[in-house]
Amino acid sequence: MSLPLSDENLCFLSATEQARLIRQGQLRSRDLLEAFYARSQDTRDSLNAVIQDDIGRARSRADELDRLAAEQRFAGPLHGLPITIKDTLSVIGMPTTAGNQGFADYRPTQNA
Repeated sequence: MSLPLSDENLCFLSATEQARLIRQGQLRSRDLLEAFYARSQDTRDSLNAVIQDDIGRARSRADELDRLAAEQRFAGPLHGLPITIKDTLSVIGMPTTAGNQGFADYRPTQNA
């Protein structure tokens, strides 16, 4: 890898490289999440790409995945990589509007 591991550079590594670093213990899931979250906050006003985040639940899950990784147990090939889910897919408690203002208050009770 040619880039130093800074928060900014982490966001531009491939998913394969991020996963490799986590599996090798060179990167924590929580650190990767925080790098992506900081970037999303920096670009929030200009891109308006994320209508709502669930950073509390994401942090808890990242910490859980870091505990598993410390035991050399992994939850699949994308273990620890943060994701953003389009609001057309139901996620418990999150807005699922599909871009329709009529669904602005809709919060699903089960995941898609």
